[in-house]
Amino acid sequence: MTEVAFALTSAIIFGAIGDILLSKGMQARGEISVHRLSDIPHAVKQIFTNPTVLFGVLSMAVFFGSTWRR
Repeated sequence: MTEVAFALTSAIIFGAIGDILLSKGMQARGEISVHRLSDIPHAVKQIFTNPTVLFGVLSMAVFFGSTWRR
């Protein structure tokens, strides 16, 4: 029973933290305008070099991993 409680608690915490970090990171980046196909790699680089976004993605990965049934 404690394993289930721990898994549920960690899923809730990591899911919430991931949502908050991704939101803050994307708001800090601002609006992205892509006018040509060649603008996409530059926009992706700007997004994923933001540490807040990276920690948000990592936290969401932990969340999704904790909800995976074996």
